Amino acid sequence: AQASVACWKQPPMKSSNILFRAALGACLLDSLSQTVAAAVPKYVVIIVADDLGSADLQAFSNFSKIRTPALSKLAAEGLVLDNYYTMSQCTPTRASIMTGRYPIRYGLQNKVPPDDSDYGLALDETILPQRLQSHGFRTHAVGKWHLGLIHPEYTPTYRGFESFLGFYTGMQDYFTHEDLGFDFRNDTRPNCGAGCSEVLRQAAGTYSTNVFGAEAERVVANHDKQQPLFLYFAFQAVHAPDEVPESYRRPYRGLFGVGQEAEQREIYAGMLSALDEGVANLTRLLDARGMLEDTLIAFTTDNGGPVTDEQCARGKCNKGQGSNNWPRRGGKHSMWEGGVRGPAFVSFPKDIPPGRWGGLMHSVDWLPSILEAVGSSARAKTGFELDGTSMWKAWLGHGPSPRTDLLLNIDSFRDGLDEPIPSTAGYIRVDGEHQWKLFVGQPGPPDLWKAPPELNVSSRGQGVPYVTCDPFCLFDVAKDPREEHDLAGDATVAAVAHALLAEVKKYNESAVPALFPGHRQTCMLVDGVLTPCASASLLAAPGVELTV
Repeated sequence: AQASVACWKQPPMKSSNILFRAALGACLLDSLSQTVAAAVPKYVVIIVADDLGSADLQAFSNFSKIRTPALSKLAAEGLVLDNYYTMSQCTPTRASIMTGRYPIRYGLQNKVPPDDSDYGLALDETILPQRLQSHGFRTHAVGKWHLGLIHPEYTPTYRGFESFLGFYTGMQDYFTHEDLGFDFRNDTRPNCGAGCSEVLRQAAGTYSTNVFGAEAERVVANHDKQQPLFLYFAFQAVHAPDEVPESYRRPYRGLFGVGQEAEQREIYAGMLSALDEGVANLTRLLDARGMLEDTLIAFTTDNGGPVTDEQCARGKCNKGQGSNNWPRRGGKHSMWEGGVRGPAFVSFPKDIPPGRWGGLMHSVDWLPSILEAVGSSARAKTGFELDGTSMWKAWLGHGPSPRTDLLLNIDSFRDGLDEPIPSTAGYIRVDGEHQWKLFVGQPGPPDLWKAPPELNVSSRGQGVPYVTCDPFCLFDVAKDPREEHDLAGDATVAAVAHALLAEVKKYNESAVPALFPGHRQTCMLVDGVLTPCASASLLAAPGVELTV
């Protein structure tokens, strides 16, 4: 990318040195102010890993023994996002990526929707594939959806995707594709509901990571290169349950020691290697078709990795599954760094220089960043203003982030182990050498520093299930990345805390109530298959019991 140099064509011929220097300075300023002529990505691929720990990829860890050569190569040739935040759970993060808006705007700030619940991502939200489709993109989704299935209108092909192969819910067996019921679909055209959506019974017994990889390759292989393409590639891996074919686990047997945790880590490593193989096959095909140089690839986790300890009882943290966030505190479901600061990178060989970038970023920023990259407008309709900020120009020049603040969440009702957790909130502000992180209420569970089995160090955890920040906790994660030193009692930073509390209050004034838990629907299980109920336009709003 180069700035205009038109003002250099006729330098001053008769002037004093002072005047010449003034003209030279003006010319430099003019050059810097010119629009940067960046290349425009013709293809966009978003790859989402599920429950990936922040210390599991070698690009983000100096101790991980898990081999992911494809992801390592993409990260090394791309821009690693070292100060990137997500929501603490799956559905809220996926919704934020799709909308560019915080989940407090549409009621998904709480626990993920149960498989048979009566709500999902609000239908009046305009999401990323719809925006890209209006800009001429062909759009396809593969893998996990988890943004609603109560009615067909909540499913991917009603929301801007031309096709979808995967599962609508949030968790299932990797081979049987069952949880509450069988859930594996092939939706082959827009608005693919009853009479179109194919239940892939024949997929039973096949490993989902491999199925999704093959479908992503099919989409790319069949794509007309003259048309822009958006592929949303959302793996089930490495979410629980711990399941992987032996061929992927075998290279890791004995590598992490002995015992349950070591065995979990072996299986998890195999699961992540299978995911990496899918990425390798996809990027190899993009390269073979001459598309890779024109492809913007965004890679992100949806939250931190679940961790294993007594606080993960009753499935709250899926009892851990071999992931690791060391040395960060906490994991999935918490607002500690281990739960919300995750691995991510962006790659566009034509114009994003490789390196590492410490600019503050949130998952809501993907939508405006991608839209600016492809030359599309990120304007939103009234009442649906974006919370996201485009990072595109900062990525091109590795400049500072245009974002200084972000909201981690505001949740007035969280599902605890034994009883509802009181209201909680989290907020971050970058101010010079400081990165302040404010909590109100309870940032966890889980709340521990979980060490991986490959390191000869001990885990540390709190002796009680919850740390309560009353009235608040304050950390400077730039200087205290492990969140060990609460500064709430430090009078010298009281003004900082109160300023951040004021920002949380502003957001809280516009937050909508969480939709969780909604109501369970018997109409969604038909002959053992999870199936959307009748059209949403014919039924009552979420929260009303249905009798279909």
